Amino acid sequence: MTRIDWNAPHGTPADANEVAQIVDGIAPAAEVRINVRADGWLVRALLPAAMCSRGGGFAERDVSRKVADALRDAGYPAL
Repeated sequence: MTRIDWNAPHGTPADANEVAQIVDGIAPAAEVRINVRADGWLVRALLPAAMCSRGGGFAERDVSRKVADALRDAGYPAL
């Protein structure tokens, strides 16, 4: 399951479970940090470090853009 660390001034949003399901469908088992800002959600997402043992480096693990795109498509203000 994907783990999301919310950095939100008013706590975890009410629809956090919906967001987690979207993210889990795109990047299962990812470590995700969402910084909620006035201009939108800044998303950082990394796939598990185990990918490194299969020849994948940091660039292959970084799925931030992919996750942000999926959240934007679902109507969330992801950057």
